[in-house]
Amino acid sequence: DKSSRDYGVYRAMDAMDQNNAQRMEQLSKKIDMNNHLLRTQIIAHAIETVRKDIRNEDTQDSFKYTTEDGTNTDSKILVVKILKAFQRGSAAFLPEGVKKFHTRLSTQVHTLTGTKPKILFESEKGRYAIYYSDEING
Repeated sequence: DKSSRDYGVYRAMDAMDQNNAQRMEQLSKKIDMNNHLLRTQIIAHAIETVRKDIRNEDTQDSFKYTTEDGTNTDSKILVVKILKAFQRGSAAFLPEGVKKFHTRLSTQVHTLTGTKPKILFESEKGRYAIYYSDEING
């Protein structure tokens, strides 16, 4: 009879939809894992690049800032600390002496990772923090 055949077709289509939804969920998880692996590789490569620059005393694209204890420091040392925080999946708090260099610091990290970080004021800590952004942008 026609109504039982229509119901059978409906059930088959519903099963296909559920199967497709499961496949999409699995694919989404696989993409998330691949993105995480790619992010990890990008950050590890960026850390190695900066460390190499520091060893070779290459100060191109860096700036000097004064730390809380009054030491004049190259920004590439801070960039390594920031990238290590990103590797751990967390943000890095920025020293007070870097406040006027936020744009330059953001550009340094962006150049190394291909991702423009977010710098936000954390009112609880009374300091600025820099966050990795998963948005790939040019």
